[in-house]
Amino acid sequence: MMSAIGITNLVASSLSLLGCIFVFLKILLTNQITFSLRMALFLAIGDLIFTISNFLTPFSQDNEDLCFVEGLVREFSLAFTIFWAVCIAFLSYHSTIDPKKYTQLSVMRLALAIGFIWAIFVCLM
Repeated sequence: MMSAIGITNLVASSLSLLGCIFVFLKILLTNQITFSLRMALFLAIGDLIFTISNFLTPFSQDNEDLCFVEGLVREFSLAFTIFWAVCIAFLSYHSTIDPKKYTQLSVMRLALAIGFIWAIFVCLM
């Protein structure tokens, strides 16, 4: 039998999953994918990965290997999501100063590469 905290975790994860699906559908149905939608997409991907780790929690209590995988996925997704939240804050602040400088695709590719490398580095520590 699950505790109240476990049930609350699954309900919150289900709502988060619905939010991720909404973001994915919005991007799929949009004709023009803007720079902001791309940032929201990567934030939603990080949240989706975190939601998957939350769904693994009830099953990983008895299985040591699954618990390890859940912890690894959780740490990666948290580091990835924190990185993208910081990127969004940084780019929002700097876009008010110089709007044309930070809307290039190269900035997005650099941020994506740094985000994955940083998240993997945090997981392996």
